[in-house]
Amino acid sequence: FIETLREGLSRAKVVHFDETGARVRGKLWWVHGASSELLTLYFVHPRRGVLAMDAMDVLPGFTGVAQHDGWKPYLRYEGASHALCNAHHLRELEYVSSQMGQGWASEMAGLLLEIKAAVGRASDKGKEALDPRLLGRYLARYDRIVAAGLAANPLPEPVPGKKGRPKKSKAANLLERLDRYRSEVLRFGTNFAVDFDNNLSERDVRMLK
Repeated sequence: FIETLREGLSRAKVVHFDETGARVRGKLWWVHGASSELLTLYFVHPRRGVLAMDAMDVLPGFTGVAQHDGWKPYLRYEGASHALCNAHHLRELEYVSSQMGQGWASEMAGLLLEIKAAVGRASDKGKEALDPRLLGRYLARYDRIVAAGLAANPLPEPVPGKKGRPKKSKAANLLERLDRYRSEVLRFGTNFAVDFDNNLSERDVRMLK
């Protein structure tokens, strides 16, 4: 059964991945989940990262779209395309906007939700992609907002006598991800099979826990 399940997931166009801690014989282990629209595989392992993902044996060799929260070990699987969870981004953008007073963050949140609504309307009409001109305008706005955010969050200056890189703010770390992984953030707008968020897998592992 498990091998048949793995084979079915390996052929899926989109698979959602997540992991959560759980107690096993009094110790912290990790429940890993891989979920498509019809299939879910649970895998329990003492490790959280690549060793467990390799042992789960879905991501190695997977060539579809892997949707997840952006945790770096997932991105090591270069055979797959990747899609990042925008529910996570909306929460982080809300923090940067409300707690740090940075207007670019509320603009980005609004843009992501606007693209989501446009995808929904296009999908309801039976379309499989956004109009290229509309998508181009969205991408241009995305780049302008990121540029504004980077201007508002310059890299911190090194502290004399202190080793290592200066610590970045939460806003700067978020901007770095939005900038570096633009295609992965906006995958839902260029591939209608991809969800806006990773809620499918998050719900699945939550129920098990």
